[in-house]
Amino acid sequence: MGLKSLFRRHDDDNDEASSSNPPPSYSDADKSHDYGPPAAQDAPSYERPTYPGDSTIVPATLKFPPRLNVYLSWKSGRTFHLGTSGEEKLFAVSTSWAVMGMKKPLLTIYDGPEKTDPVLAETSPLNYTMSQRSTITLPPGAATNPGTAPLVINLKYEYSLKTIVFSFTLAVPPPPSRKGDPPQEEAFEWRSTFGDEVKHLTGGSVFSSGWKLVRLWGPENRSGAAGPGFASDGKEIVAVMARSMSASMTKSALFAFMGTGLTGQMGAQWELVALASAIQMWWAWTTGTVYTR
Repeated sequence: MGLKSLFRRHDDDNDEASSSNPPPSYSDADKSHDYGPPAAQDAPSYERPTYPGDSTIVPATLKFPPRLNVYLSWKSGRTFHLGTSGEEKLFAVSTSWAVMGMKKPLLTIYDGPEKTDPVLAETSPLNYTMSQRSTITLPPGAATNPGTAPLVINLKYEYSLKTIVFSFTLAVPPPPSRKGDPPQEEAFEWRSTFGDEVKHLTGGSVFSSGWKLVRLWGPENRSGAAGPGFASDGKEIVAVMARSMSASMTKSALFAFMGTGLTGQMGAQWELVALASAIQMWWAWTTGTVYTR
């Protein structure tokens, strides 16, 4: 029994508004609105996030294309590819049978279509506890980790009766208004979804499902509710991972940046961690290697 049976709708269609209570005045709403941690107050302002392919914003991602497909072929052994099309496979991902306690990585993402290309990131197997964790390790010396030591990011898997999420924290560059300030730690979480984000990515299929990456401390929908590019709690969606609805047996999933994630403002390192966490999560679901009830 894999992760597919675990994930439930994460309040995508939840409407808690009550028609019996009139909305507060603008002045009252402004006073009562909770903008979260101080870092969120300095987040870049814009009218709204965009869906992948939306013409209202010019994609400006730094390391990866705005959208990538996952091409999985059992004929190629333990390697699959990420690319913009079947003819343009840009990044290789190798897999292993690593389990908890082994030093070898579960997934290795390469900066090119071959396993001889430089390593971008490695992920570890999930540990099998009530609060499962894995790690994403970025080797030093690359643009995504200019330091002299490996950067290790914890990817936490949590579940409850209502929801299951994968989450991580990462330091991201300050907004343009605070240019020159040091990076600020922010929290992100992957939530399961059947919403418009994945439907848009898969061509509008009503059977679309996948995950959305929610920025917990960033810009919020001022109404505090769901809307285009926002989750049901008003948090911004910065990336989407959808299970492919394609008739092709090799095109297994689709990934896209959204909103601030599409602008390059959060840096190449964040783009890599967002992608690596999506691949790790999708692979866990595909292989059924997560805790099940």
